[in-house]
Amino acid sequence: DGIRLDVYADVPASFWRLFRKHLKGIKREALIIAEDWYDGFEILQGDQADGIMNYRARTLAESWFINPDQRNKFTPSAARNFMESRLNGYREHTKHALWTMLDSHDTDRFLSKTIWQNRQLSPRPQEGNSWDNDTVNKPDRGALYSNDKPGLLEKEFFKGIVAFQMSYVGAPVVYYGAEIGMWGADDPTCRKPMVWDDLGLSQQFETQCVTHPGTWCLENPSVKFSSEADKDLLAVYQRIIRARKEHSALRRGRLNSNLSITVDNRTIIVGSPEADSTWLWGYERSFGNSNFAYFLSNELMSKDAQTVQLQTRFVPRKDAIELVSGRSYPVDDQGRVSVTIGRERAVLFVQPQ
Repeated sequence: DGIRLDVYADVPASFWRLFRKHLKGIKREALIIAEDWYDGFEILQGDQADGIMNYRARTLAESWFINPDQRNKFTPSAARNFMESRLNGYREHTKHALWTMLDSHDTDRFLSKTIWQNRQLSPRPQEGNSWDNDTVNKPDRGALYSNDKPGLLEKEFFKGIVAFQMSYVGAPVVYYGAEIGMWGADDPTCRKPMVWDDLGLSQQFETQCVTHPGTWCLENPSVKFSSEADKDLLAVYQRIIRARKEHSALRRGRLNSNLSITVDNRTIIVGSPEADSTWLWGYERSFGNSNFAYFLSNELMSKDAQTVQLQTRFVPRKDAIELVSGRSYPVDDQGRVSVTIGRERAVLFVQPQ
C-alpha cells in the first residue's frame, strides 16, 4: 500500500513530517511518493517522503536519446556524469524507491517524443526544464509538435528506451497505455482514453474530434487517438518485466558505469570522455557475485550500426538473452558478448540463472 502526493512542495515540510508519523503509525510499510520535478534530496532524508516521481530519469532519457542533432544532446560522458551526480545524492535504499518515469499526465508521451528525431525542436539539455515547455509540447498552442501516430522506426527506437527505463535504478512506473503504443502531446492529449480491445472508445473519440471539435480536441482536429493496441510493443514490455522479476540485478542491483567495450579495434570505458566519439553509452547492474544485467545504447547518427564486443561478468560459454529482441547470444571464454547495435537502438542483456 502507499500514496502519491501531488504538488508536494506547496505544503510545508512540517506538515509532511507529521503526516509521515501518522501514516507509518497506521502501517509501517506504507509507501509515500512525492511529486517532485527536481532531485528531492531534502525531502528524502527519512523524515518525509520515501521516494519521488523521478522526472530526472526522464530528463536523462530525453537528453541522451532525443534529437538527431548531436550538438544538442548529452554526450556519453555527459549522460554518465548526469546519472552519477543524481544517484550519488541518495542513500542506497532510497534509490530503489524512486519512480523511473518516461512520461505522466503532466508531460507529452515519450513515444510521441521520438518523432522529434526527425525535427529540430528539442532545446539544448542545459536549458533545464525547457524540455517540458508548453509552447514546444502542446500543438494547440501553435507548436510544431507532431501529434500523428509514430511509425515503425519510432516504435523500434522506443523499445530501446523502454529497456533503459526497466534497467535503470529505481522502480519503473509505466504511464497507462505506453505499453500498447498510445501516443500524444502534452496535457490534455497525453490523457486520452485508454485503448481497450473490447470497447472501441478510441475510434469513437477520434471520429468525434474531427467532426465536432470541442473540449476533447481543444478545437484542433489534428488531435488523434490511438485506435488499437500494439501487441508487438506489449510483448517487449512483458518480456522485460518478466526478466525484472527473475533477475535481482534489474530490481536491486548496484549500478556500475565502468562498462568496458571494444569497438573499431579500440577498448574503451563507456561514458569516459575518450569514448564520446562512439556515441555508445550504458551501464552494468549487479546483485551479489552471480547476477548481472547490461544496458548499452547506440546514438551514433553517422552509421547504420556499430558492432561492439561487450565485456561482461556472465558465466563463460553460456548464452545470454537480449531482452529487446528476445534473441540468444553466445558468451565467449572470457565473458564477452559480440553484438551489432543499430542506430538509435539499444540492447539489454541478462543470463538465465
